[in-house]
Amino acid sequence: MNDDDLAEEAAQKHADKLWSPRIRKIHLEIHKGGPRQTAAEEALAAVDEPRAAPSIFREFGNGSARDQEIAVEGLGHVVSPSSSKFLAMLSVYGKSPEVRRRAAESLRARDAEDYLTLLVGFMADVIKYEVRPVGGPGSPGALFIAGKRYNVSRVYAAPPVPTINPMPGDQIIYDDQGMPTIIRRNIAAAQYIPIPGTEDRKTNRQLFNVVTPQTRFSLSEAIGEAQRAAASSAEQLQADLTAIDEQNDAAKQFNDLVIAVAKSASGKNPGDTPEEWRKALPRRAGYREASETSPSKPTFEELIPPGYWPTFVVQSLAAYVKSAPIG
Repeated sequence: MNDDDLAEEAAQKHADKLWSPRIRKIHLEIHKGGPRQTAAEEALAAVDEPRAAPSIFREFGNGSARDQEIAVEGLGHVVSPSSSKFLAMLSVYGKSPEVRRRAAESLRARDAEDYLTLLVGFMADVIKYEVRPVGGPGSPGALFIAGKRYNVSRVYAAPPVPTINPMPGDQIIYDDQGMPTIIRRNIAAAQYIPIPGTEDRKTNRQLFNVVTPQTRFSLSEAIGEAQRAAASSAEQLQADLTAIDEQNDAAKQFNDLVIAVAKSASGKNPGDTPEEWRKALPRRAGYREASETSPSKPTFEELIPPGYWPTFVVQSLAAYVKSAPIG
């Protein structure tokens, strides 16, 4: 801040100490009704000091719709850049259509340079994105979101159906659909568990439960698992798209409101998008082309796992009875 800015800030603080209690007293009198209300309204209408605008807005601008109507009326008698900005805020964020309408009408007699930059600053950018749907198992989806400072690339995983080659000793059977199922026993990891009461004193032999780990891979089941995983990723992608579209719809509705106020108040009409309004502002307003502010933007990649984790290989224990010597 330079010396002029510091001096203006000090002068405004001094004015706030002077005007805040006066405006607060007027506020209390207005709500009492009768002659006291009439006198308070006349007193507020007589306030035309530019530095009184912040006190008027603080006292009435954040209250009820009725208080905001009083704020619009009071600010209408104060001609200053700050009062124009407060009116612009009420023309967009007013709590009733009447407040917003009156505030916008009051802006028509003001210098557009005092408030137009503020209105354009209210305009929200919609989220720009590109999408590639999930194509099924082995074909992941993608969502590319273009941001102001960085981009986000999301990949929605869709695991493919694994390939398992038969090995010596595997048992291959076919299900009802004619799809192969591989059953593989790990004999090396077999566990011999003696069966109580099976000792034979004559032959000195005993029966054991031989438990071997068994792996089963069904191609039809694996395809179903992969399809369920891909479907869950497609649902996640669609949920993210729905959230973005809802946010964009809200931003567009809000932009329509702000642009309508800007057109009505300023009489200007550079277009119907925030980008067109920003380009129409003077360069001193602080807006520059994106290419000037962000010559290169980083892209952050995210891998979104499926909501359903597929199980392609089923492991179980297979037991069978075998006769073996005691020792």
